[in-house]
Amino acid sequence: MPYIQLVFGVECALRSLRRLPFQARGKYDVTICCGAIVLMLIVTWIPSHIFPEPDTCFASLVWFITRYGKLGFVLLSTAGGLMILSAITIFVRLSTVNLIDEHQRIAASRMVYYLTLGIVSLVSYLHVLFGSWH
Repeated sequence: MPYIQLVFGVECALRSLRRLPFQARGKYDVTICCGAIVLMLIVTWIPSHIFPEPDTCFASLVWFITRYGKLGFVLLSTAGGLMILSAITIFVRLSTVNLIDEHQRIAASRMVYYLTLGIVSLVSYLHVLFGSWH
């Protein structure tokens, strides 16, 4: 799952909803986001350590979650839904708010691009995951 895209996308969407949208990140925002990403990675790692896969490497987390079927589908769908909501929120706020610092506008526009790429990758993962149920 694209944890980095998800966490920073939600953070940017939350910053866009403030009274003064798209202000610079706070002093600890990046640290908090990185902590959330590490926590998500640890939560992903724990089941893989407790229930190890066969000695093969597919170089993708999608093969790990196919083992869990519907739970993996729910997790990927939730992440995809949050990414879609974040991308739409950021895009709408960028379109409607006039007074945004140029650097913040560029950063938010790039975040919409990265979220869109993350959504496309999740859709392809969901296709692989859904195909494994049959």
